[in-house]
Amino acid sequence: MKFRTEFIYRKLTQYFGLLLLFVSANLHGQEGSHSSKNHTISAGIGHIQVAKGIKDGNKTWVSLPSWALDYHYSLSENWSISLQNEIVQSDFEVEDASDEVITRSSPYSALVAIGYKPLEVLTIFTGVGGEFAREENFGVVRFGIEPSWEIGERFELLLCAN
Repeated sequence: MKFRTEFIYRKLTQYFGLLLLFVSANLHGQEGSHSSKNHTISAGIGHIQVAKGIKDGNKTWVSLPSWALDYHYSLSENWSISLQNEIVQSDFEVEDASDEVITRSSPYSALVAIGYKPLEVLTIFTGVGGEFAREENFGVVRFGIEPSWEIGERFELLLCAN
């Protein structure tokens, strides 16, 4: 199992290195062009909420710090596709559906999501992917809503609930 997890981490690192190189090349190649709005990168800090967390042996709601780095590509005015990546900066324990306690060591999630923009300032999205940690990997399905506000010509403030 350890070899498989190390292999997955190595492949993910290679994949995201190539992705960042591709995104950087595209953004640089689009400089000065109006079509550069098709490619966006968002970085974020936040907290994930774990409803069935375990703290000091008791089941409780746990809030954990996380970092996110996402790449979005606009397919049209209303539709987009994105790669959503997040890493939780803490080790924690959580209770699963069968009441077993599972330890998670700084899990990392990577998803492919599709978004729909019904309003200029609102995106609704859904995606699938995986959550990877040293102990065990899980599949992930994510649904979310993301209001946004433009700040100047090149930046947006995003709030995300998923």
